[in-house]
Amino acid sequence: MDVKSIIVICDAWEKKFEEQQLLKSNNFSISYERQESSMDIDDSQIPIQ
Repeated sequence: MDVKSIIVICDAWEKKFEEQQLLKSNNFSISYERQESSMDIDDSQIPIQ
């Protein structure tokens, strides 16, 4: 293998890695937003003394 083909392979793997990282970060932020909204506290249920 010459240097050029190694660079092409590395570039392809780097793009795949970046796509996976982007997907993971998008999934994390979606699940984080979902958790945050499900943990909202409804103040109207707390009795006032």
